[in-house]
Amino acid sequence: MALLLPPVVSWDIDVAILNQLSGAVGGEPFVVQPVVEIRDKRGNLLTDIAGTIAVDLFETPSGNERICRVEENVAGASGESHCEEKTGDCPKWHSVDVSGGKGAFDGLYLNEAGGGYQLRYVFRDEYGIAMGFVVGDPFMVEKGIPYRIRVISQPGQAYGGAVWGDQPVVAVEDRGFNLLQGVSEGTVSIHLADEVDEGPSLLRSKGGVGDTVPIVNGVAIFDGLYINDSRYSYTLNFTTS
Repeated sequence: MALLLPPVVSWDIDVAILNQLSGAVGGEPFVVQPVVEIRDKRGNLLTDIAGTIAVDLFETPSGNERICRVEENVAGASGESHCEEKTGDCPKWHSVDVSGGKGAFDGLYLNEAGGGYQLRYVFRDEYGIAMGFVVGDPFMVEKGIPYRIRVISQPGQAYGGAVWGDQPVVAVEDRGFNLLQGVSEGTVSIHLADEVDEGPSLLRSKGGVGDTVPIVNGVAIFDGLYINDSRYSYTLNFTTS
């Protein structure tokens, strides 16, 4: 009995990386952005070929990271990214058109610092057919410089005159939302939004910690805070110095 096998298609296509990315820092575009070439099996650049090259994450530290891309606005200035928020929506793929046999990426970055990253580049022709792919070298994303403070622990249920069960904790982070544990200088102050400067504050503290605490190992931990007056809804503001 004859066994019918599907024909094996071998494209005369080779996807190669011309420029590997480098200079990966959390939340910041790679210093060197990747460039991918489309060649034939003999190594000749296919300058007339049409299609797109898509990039995604082939390996990541946890499997949950997404690659991001800064978009350019009409004026050519750097605009908002696809995943500005740490848990925000971010496409799985980012694509560029092939021109002169090359696909040059721009604005790519990763938020989460760590090692074990690899990118995959897939070439599709003008009909959307996948013709080949290549996987880049492993690389690490380093932590960046201080960029923001973020409240990582909010007060829980509050009662007038009672110390909050959950006290605020504020973290110093880079652009990629990575905690900068090496930062142990400066302070964080807390105050009530829209509260006038004259007169005593409604925000109180027991235990002598007060409304200003030092940053230690990248975090500022408040303690003993409470509000006597329970008639209003309050908003907390935090500032650094």
